[in-house]
Amino acid sequence: MDYYKTNAIYENLDGSEDYYWVVGNAWILVYGDHGSNPKLIVFAHGKSWRVDQNIIHVVSNLSRETGIPAIRIEFEDSSSEIDSVDIHKGSGEKVTVGLDSLKSLYQKYGVPVNNKPCQKSVNDATSSAYHNWQRASLGSITVSDIDLFYLGRNREKSIIELKRSYIPLENWSPYRDDFPNFMLLSNLCSSGGYEFLISYNVRHKSPFRDDPSIIKLFYYDDAFQSQGTITLNFEEFASAKY
Repeated sequence: MDYYKTNAIYENLDGSEDYYWVVGNAWILVYGDHGSNPKLIVFAHGKSWRVDQNIIHVVSNLSRETGIPAIRIEFEDSSSEIDSVDIHKGSGEKVTVGLDSLKSLYQKYGVPVNNKPCQKSVNDATSSAYHNWQRASLGSITVSDIDLFYLGRNREKSIIELKRSYIPLENWSPYRDDFPNFMLLSNLCSSGGYEFLISYNVRHKSPFRDDPSIIKLFYYDDAFQSQGTITLNFEEFASAKY
């Protein structure tokens, strides 16, 4: 099953040497405590994911630069349920662990998991078995996935949260309910010298069209205080003229 849903920004950035992201059954996840302090970076992907050494290198560098530990886990996505995952070692080897052991590992790194025992996790129509296990077994944690990296030379390194909706560009602003997740990514950025940005573009309803031609960027400082917005066209965004 392929959980990836198309994103026009990814499609239009395809071939860029400055931007990095994951597609397919793969996610770069940041887990934090209840204060949105990052504790662990998890690169989780299904066995069907086509290995991209560039992404593995990006995650490794992010861990080194921020001081936040990172692990890479792989799960069986050809089956409807999982009861274990493979953890990749730096040596190239991997070890299979049960879901309770995985949960204990997260707890060891400071992720405030709950005390409920894990069970087999099952895919549904909208998510992966791993994500369903995360929701059911880890409790009320703070977790965010990283949508997009900018790692070019035209400006400082950035992590960009991608948002899109039918709401007009001039009327949309980040939702307060998402702030703990945004703060988690902002705190991760602050610890590694990255800039945190939120990008918004309109997705039209009828006819359906994901429109990246005009993008609104929201800026924040290290304390996640708003530093204003700018609006630019896609070509300016792609060449990091912001």
